[in-house]
Amino acid sequence: ELAKEFEFDVCKITDAKLPLSAALRLKEFIDSGFHGEMKWMEDTFERRKSPINLWKEAKSAIILGLNYGPKSNPLEKNNNIAIVTLNRPDNANTINLDLVKDLYDAFKDCHHDESIRAVIFTGKGSMFSGGGDLGSFLAESDNLGPLITDMTTYFHLAVTLMHRMEKPIVVALNGTAAGGGLSLALSGDIIISSDNAKFSAAYTAAGLSPDGSMTYIMPRLIGLKKTKELMISNRRFNADEALNMGLIDQVVKDEELQNIAMETAVKLSKGATKAYGAVKTLLADSFSSTLESHLEQEARSLNVRAQGHDGKEGVKAFIEKRKPNFKGY
Repeated sequence: ELAKEFEFDVCKITDAKLPLSAALRLKEFIDSGFHGEMKWMEDTFERRKSPINLWKEAKSAIILGLNYGPKSNPLEKNNNIAIVTLNRPDNANTINLDLVKDLYDAFKDCHHDESIRAVIFTGKGSMFSGGGDLGSFLAESDNLGPLITDMTTYFHLAVTLMHRMEKPIVVALNGTAAGGGLSLALSGDIIISSDNAKFSAAYTAAGLSPDGSMTYIMPRLIGLKKTKELMISNRRFNADEALNMGLIDQVVKDEELQNIAMETAVKLSKGATKAYGAVKTLLADSFSSTLESHLEQEARSLNVRAQGHDGKEGVKAFIEKRKPNFKGY
């Protein structure tokens, strides 16, 4: 009944560990005309001398229900292109436990599906992602340690898949990318931004430290000094500045963003997928390798790629002065 009234996934009640007594009391309040006024709810609990922990459970369930909304699949497939979408537009696509679980599942699917040759990663609505859902932190303040452990586990698994999968990821930045949202954006391979997008490291403004690989990838893109300035100041900057400092690859008009991202993904989907993956791996490992060990990695990788279908086809097409017909293996 509670789920029906609020129109959110029934699993949220379980996630909030809402006692049956609290659920029934909430239903009673809903039937009497409750429409979301938290203060009225709290006063009612106090007037009826309900246990304070019951109010906390009820408040947690309401925040979870109203903020999270129904679950939706973030993954679509269009022939050999996957589209992964951050789909909490009413909440600025902020990152909560459900979202990172869905992202992990989506990128795991892309990683294992051999028919997928390129991925588009974008957000629904006017923002890419406003970062972490601090409302969920507040709602679970008594259980914050386990929540953050769960969130970072799935978040970092998703980010690792983005960095390590062979398929190139085209990020279509449709708006603001802040905090963990910026971490996600920088984990893509080709980053195309709307000219309306704004950026911010954001974490320290909330008294927090970065996650999602931000402290790993950003200094490798723009240097340690610039990274430190952005993270400590938390200043906002626009797409042109992000392009000039080397954080993103292209800035386009907002109305053209999705078409250009799709055109880029289509072009990449016709390329040598395994070679793209080899490039990603070699570059990711280059900062932790010695020259000699990295030369060995390059030699081994080239040997494998040259003996694969796309390596043979690429060489043959070059000699024959024609366009190669890559198969992705």
